[in-house]
Amino acid sequence: MTTIPATLSTEQVRTVCRALGLPPSLVRSVHLDADEGVHALLYVRDREGRRITHGDDVLTTTVHIPFEEASSRGTA
Repeated sequence: MTTIPATLSTEQVRTVCRALGLPPSLVRSVHLDADEGVHALLYVRDREGRRITHGDDVLTTTVHIPFEEASSRGTA
C-alpha cells in the first residue's frame, strides 16, 4: 500500500506549482481532476506585481489546463 503523507512542505507545494507551469507566488489553490485536467485559482496582479484588491477581497482568476494524451508525434 502507498503511504500518503500527513503534510506537505511549502517547498513541495512550490515544486508542484512549477511542475504544472504555474508561478507559485500567483497560486491560491490548485485542483487536479484525473478526467478534466488542472484547475488553478490565481491571484491577479497589477503591472508592479501587487495583488489587486476590491474592498476586502483579493481578485483572482481561474485557469483550466486540460490533459492531452501523449502521442507518438516526432518519433521515427
